Amino acid sequence: MSGPDMSLIDLMSQEPERPLSFPADLVDQLSVVLADAVALICTDLDGVVTTWTLFAERLYGWTRDEAIGANIADLTVGPVTADTANAIMDRLRNGLHWSGRFDARRRDGALFSVDVLNAPIVSENGEIVGILGLSRESADQFDNSLSELANLRELAGQLDDVRRDEARRIAGQVHDEFSQRLHLAIQYASTLASDESLPQSARMALRRLVEMQGEMVQVMHGVCGSLRPPLFDELGLVVAIEHLAEATEQLGVSVAADLDPELNGLDVRVAEVVLAIVQEALANVIAHAKAETCRVEVMVDDDVVTISVSDDGVGFDAPWGFGVRLMTERARRLGG
Repeated sequence: MSGPDMSLIDLMSQEPERPLSFPADLVDQLSVVLADAVALICTDLDGVVTTWTLFAERLYGWTRDEAIGANIADLTVGPVTADTANAIMDRLRNGLHWSGRFDARRRDGALFSVDVLNAPIVSENGEIVGILGLSRESADQFDNSLSELANLRELAGQLDDVRRDEARRIAGQVHDEFSQRLHLAIQYASTLASDESLPQSARMALRRLVEMQGEMVQVMHGVCGSLRPPLFDELGLVVAIEHLAEATEQLGVSVAADLDPELNGLDVRVAEVVLAIVQEALANVIAHAKAETCRVEVMVDDDVVTISVSDDGVGFDAPWGFGVRLMTERARRLGG
């Protein structure tokens, strides 16, 4: 996408030294990375909008539903700059990029200046399949957005720490106060159920009560496991993820897990994030995917952990929901 030492600010403030294009399969990832900092807009070669991020909504005033399927010229180009916009589109269709200041138009008709980087989107075989545009109103606005994002990430980290501590406390309380007492109740009811002096109907009712209490114990274990899988502390990350996979299978989705044994050697902070991401991904599979099978793959290569959760369900379209954004932020906190 660019040279290793060229930042996004460099890209948007100066003409790159060589032709610039964006691989089509990276556009979705880019839209997530830049979601809170820069307006990212994609169109086909005719200018019809195919991607419109939340930052684009804030910058230009059009909602995603209004923008998708509309022509970019009708959304952001004013009458004064129409000829310039057409010339830029011709340049992009010919495989060239463009960057600079542009007088754009908001939804209410107000004109304002934006810093823009436009580049072709290319397929695997090098065919130009669309146009990508990054825009921001000013350098100050961009820097402020990054500062706000950093503050939000710090706050998210603090909330994660509080959540983990609270989850440990609740899981311990559920185990100590409820689960143990249920076990005592089961023992007592089992003793009564074996008392031959009681009527058969009473003993049958007591045996059913024992079964129901056993089911309640399993539910309690599930609650404790969802708060913080105890196997994580006792036996490590691999077993904890396998526990999540088994819990997912109990809800009707067949799960195949391929887990690197070196996961058990990860720093606790990293391991907790990996576990949280896998748990969120599996929760999404259960809640939204309508899948029959799922595959979880977590590998360690030097200092890099790669998580892949895939399923045979219905899939989903951008913009991504809160759960995926939360997974992204957790990864970013660790440099992912």
